[in-house]
Formats: sequence, structure tokens, C-alpha cells
Amino acid sequence: MSVARIYTVNKSKRDYTCGATGHTIPAGSPYRWFKVGFRSRTKQIRCMDHDPKMSERESSKMAGVWAALEDAESQISALAGDVEYRAYIDLDNITLIMGDAADAIREVADEYREAAEAMGGAGEEMEEKADLIEDGASEIEGWSGDLEDPDDDEEIDPDEAISDYEGRFAEVRDEAISLLWDTTFD
Repeated sequence: MSVARIYTVNKSKRDYTCGATGHTIPAGSPYRWFKVGFRSRTKQIRCMDHDPKMSERESSKMAGVWAALEDAESQISALAGDVEYRAYIDLDNITLIMGDAADAIREVADEYREAAEAMGGAGEEMEEKADLIEDGASEIEGWSGDLEDPDDDEEIDPDEAISDYEGRFAEVRDEAISLLWDTTFD
């Protein structure tokens, strides 16, 4: 695993273009830069508003894992869960998103296994890495959220119910995102 270090320049000497959005970073403004890979000559530049993603900074196969996690996080964050029926639909969507992320992560594990096979006996470390990645994918795929309130035996006002579901959905959504980033792959 090789993650590029991020450097910060407090005052640029010339105009640059932000690699995330393509807008101009004017001379005199601060910016960040990084280079991916060993002895890379390509300098990646970002304005201070757009931090580089982990997948952009990674030069190994693990970039695929980080990209899957980032994609899942952005999809889950976009879900609203604003009313009861919608919250259940969005909960099912989170489960599907987590499954898709696990599948993408398993593809990276397969790449590590293929590399281990190609290396013969010297690929034992790659095989162990593939197993760890596979375990992380299984943990993500096994996520399940619950919108039910254990104290929900009484009738409540529909307006309160909507607000209650929004709150519980936000907790479940945050729990799923936390699981994505708390899962270890090393």
C-alpha cells in the first residue's frame, strides 16, 4: 500500500487548475499537491476546497477498495429517508449499495489472488492480503440496519412519526458509512 503524501503551498506563484473540478486557482492562493506512484512526474493539484480522495492518492490495487468505499459513501449520503415508506425503500437501497461495494472490493481481492498465483510460492503475502480484503468485504456485505424503535408500542402523531423516521434513518445511514470506513483491510 502506497499512499501519496499531500503537500500544501500557502501562496501559489502562478495560476493552477484544480484537478477535482477544473476551476482556476488564482496566483497567490493556497493549494495542495501530490504525486501518485514511485518517481512520478505528474503533479496532481487541488484547491483547498477539494481534498484528494484516498483512491486518487493510492498507487496499489487497494485504490479499487478505496474507490468502492468512496462511491458507496456518496451514494448512501445522498439518500433522504424523509418519510416512513421512503425510509424503508432507502434502507433497502443502503443494503444494495453495501452489497455492490462488497462485490467491488472482492474484485480487488481476486486481483491479489491472481497476482499471488502468478508469483507462485513467493505470493504468500498477496494471498494473505486477499483474504483480509475478502473478510472486509464480507463484513460490509453483512451490514443490516433497522428503523424500528424498540419503544414504539404507542400511537403517535403522523408529523412526529415522520420526524422520528428521519432521525432514525440518519442514524442508520451514519452507521452504514461508519462501517465502511471502520472496516480494516490490512
